[in-house]
Amino acid sequence: MTSSKVLSGLDTAAAVYESFNERIKVLSTKGVVPGLCVVLVGEDPASQIYVSTKSKKLESLGLVSETIRLDANVTEQKLLSIIEDLNAIQNFTAFLSKCHFQSILIRRMLLIL
Repeated sequence: MTSSKVLSGLDTAAAVYESFNERIKVLSTKGVVPGLCVVLVGEDPASQIYVSTKSKKLESLGLVSETIRLDANVTEQKLLSIIEDLNAIQNFTAFLSKCHFQSILIRRMLLIL
């Protein structure tokens, strides 16, 4: 008969973040500072909390974190221009877009990019 074990999400998360430290050190010796840039469109409270939490955790690990906040009515042209600019610079190793668009077309275009 097998016994079950209760796992602690907090302990697991702490162990995962601890495992990042060595990888971050290795990357920094190569001149790479991992970073995340978030493009946050609109004022969705849940998205704002999610992005804020991620930014604080990244900063606590010594990583680069930036958030670009845009109005929910941002034009497709402006949003795509920002994404193209971010793709052209080498400051970030990852990008995240959090958006609640009314336009299906913009959502589809973001998935393609």
